[in-house]
Amino acid sequence: MKKRFVFLFVIIFSAGSAALGQTVSVRGKLFDKESGRAISNGAITINPGNRSTITDMNGEYLLNCSPGIKQLSTQILGYRQLTIEFSAKSDTVINLYVQVLPFELDEVTVTGEQVKNVRITQHGNLVVTPAAMHETPKLFSEPDLLKSLQLMPGVITGKEGSSDIYVRGGSAGQNIILSNGCYFFLPGHFLGMISPIDLDFLENSELFKDYFPAELGGGASSVISLRFKEPETDTLHAQLRLGMLSSGITAEKQVPELNLNIAAGLKHSNYWLYYPFLNRILSEDVVKYLPHSAYKFFDGFLKVSHSSEKLGTINYLFFGNYDKGKQENETSGLTGDTILFNLDRLSNDWKSQIHALEWEPPVKNKLKWKFDLNYNRLSIRREAFHQTEKRVSAILFDVIQTAYAFSPTVNILGYSATVSGNSDKFSWSAGLSGRLRNFSPNITVNHVSWQKDVEHSFGEGVKVAEPAAFFSSTYHISRKLQLDAGLRVSGAFLKDAHFIIPEPRVRLSYNPGGAVSPHITYVRLSQFDHSVEGTNAGLRSMLWIPVSKEFKPEVTDVISAGFQGQIKEHYVWSIDAYYKKIDGMLDYKSGASFVYDTTFAEILDVIEGWAYGLETGIIKTTGKLTGTMSYTYSRSKQEWSGPQGLIWIPANSDRPHNFNLAMRYHLNDATSFGLNWVYASGLPATIYMHETSYGKYYNTKNNIRYFDYHRMDISLRQRIIKRKYSMFIDLDLYNVYNHNNTFYFKEVFDWYNNVSYFKSISLFPIMPTLTVTIRY
Repeated sequence: MKKRFVFLFVIIFSAGSAALGQTVSVRGKLFDKESGRAISNGAITINPGNRSTITDMNGEYLLNCSPGIKQLSTQILGYRQLTIEFSAKSDTVINLYVQVLPFELDEVTVTGEQVKNVRITQHGNLVVTPAAMHETPKLFSEPDLLKSLQLMPGVITGKEGSSDIYVRGGSAGQNIILSNGCYFFLPGHFLGMISPIDLDFLENSELFKDYFPAELGGGASSVISLRFKEPETDTLHAQLRLGMLSSGITAEKQVPELNLNIAAGLKHSNYWLYYPFLNRILSEDVVKYLPHSAYKFFDGFLKVSHSSEKLGTINYLFFGNYDKGKQENETSGLTGDTILFNLDRLSNDWKSQIHALEWEPPVKNKLKWKFDLNYNRLSIRREAFHQTEKRVSAILFDVIQTAYAFSPTVNILGYSATVSGNSDKFSWSAGLSGRLRNFSPNITVNHVSWQKDVEHSFGEGVKVAEPAAFFSSTYHISRKLQLDAGLRVSGAFLKDAHFIIPEPRVRLSYNPGGAVSPHITYVRLSQFDHSVEGTNAGLRSMLWIPVSKEFKPEVTDVISAGFQGQIKEHYVWSIDAYYKKIDGMLDYKSGASFVYDTTFAEILDVIEGWAYGLETGIIKTTGKLTGTMSYTYSRSKQEWSGPQGLIWIPANSDRPHNFNLAMRYHLNDATSFGLNWVYASGLPATIYMHETSYGKYYNTKNNIRYFDYHRMDISLRQRIIKRKYSMFIDLDLYNVYNHNNTFYFKEVFDWYNNVSYFKSISLFPIMPTLTVTIRY
């Protein structure tokens, strides 16, 4: 394993022996002139050279250019354009202050090329905007953030149709979402196939997967930072989106008299309309896994912000989700002279609400403060019922019933206080944060048979305090050498146990933002939640439990190195190798049973894991043809205690080869085309080897691999612009060449030959969908 790791780094560093031309770095921050608030997602351009960038979540930008007389210009919706001329002789810091436009007579839409593309930050993270996601093909024509991230380097997709992501060999439960200072997890809609993060409400998102500033924590693999939109003008704007799976409405308005910005929206499912179509085109083996026509979900959003010279900026965010589904299947069969009648019933419900308050006081003495207070409640109800009746000559002689109820609920109160400052060569931030969590497992099992009845519950309510302290800094050692370093100390305190985890982070980069920029990074991340994957035969089922005396926190150590660069102003590229070590993960023991075991300690094993890989990507940022192309080589292993002892097996994220192509062609301002092509090695899966008198025998978990996965999607987007409104028509074609990708392996019994075999069941054939969006 060490030889493989060394070999990857030799490849990386040998690939970067390129001559670096003389360049000058221009960096700074973009501010609202009146409130002093930093502005993210603002387009900054330097000429001559026509190089552009977008400010990050802290309003910071970095551009490189040749020495000489230069012009910096800004383009931010709702602000006056600012142009500054200066002489670039050496590295320069220029902070930009822009003024709000007083009013707009008609709607103005800014869709710059940089906004429509994925962006790689100086720290190797990925920024994705809704404009970029809307231009690419989509499943069910549903704009989906997580499915867009699946196309990025270093990110591995889950099962067919799933919105799961595996980042650098981690698990699907090691990714946490951050917005307005609130950390949270969200299940998916449509049994995990559609993420609830609606792009109608989103301004941009950033996937932290390489270097993590010390203020970020809570996810052992990645943090997905969301920034929600604010009104662009003081004119009321509304949007109505009519889709096949869901429809939604949004509205936004500024109230200048009160210095208020208000944005709100509601999305609801149209599944009852789409279900007959799915029922017709999908096989019976797939339809029985999908929700019944009564399935429904809702997403609600509200953001209110106030800005003034006296108070600074105050933001309130509400994000609510509701999901409810139920399905039932009946089957029958014959074993000898015994007729078996089987009834399976499954209910899946979940609810989430997020309230997040953030306050940024006016900047004083060059110090910027930020305070966050938030509340998050997530409740999940998953109930499964199975009944088998045995009859001989219509006489009932045995009934077996098993009922599982997984209804965990977690209430979280979060808080943080951060202060930051900067100078020409040094910027820093420090603060305290924490979460108070009340977790209720609510897991019960009932089993009824002629032999005995079993009824028991798992776990007790747990209260966890999770304080943290952090310090993060950026130091420009020389004109081209930059050091990012920080330390986060995270803790968890329970009634009978406590844990303190130091998390150092460091990144050394040369010539950041230049034509070629080498870097090396080390980070430690911790997580005080455990997610345990169930079976991968069919749709996923995940068990969540908190840290405890028996189950310590999950801790990952990641070292990575590579290069980033630009080719003129048209292409951005990156290549990275990484190695990750994971401690404290949980997995089901061999033979674990909720019926016959009575505690989590009897069901779960504490295991270790490791992963390594090579990820490459290139982004074309300008011209009529834009897009991304990426290749990721990813290996991931985990421990497993089987009948033969402790062994290493492929983890669920172990998909060696992953290639993604996402292209967009802009025919003109009104018409664009999109194309995705995805290839991935088959997912690891588990099937039993043979049956014994005690039941089915599994030699190991993940003992086979599904067939390799590939598909192509295409899309057409037509924009119709009128004086009072604009209309977008999105036509998407998923799985164009109708490839039968494996969803799960179904056991089939051949009565003629008296043998069983496994049949590959595919999920979605070619899927045409249509969405119409009207903006006023």
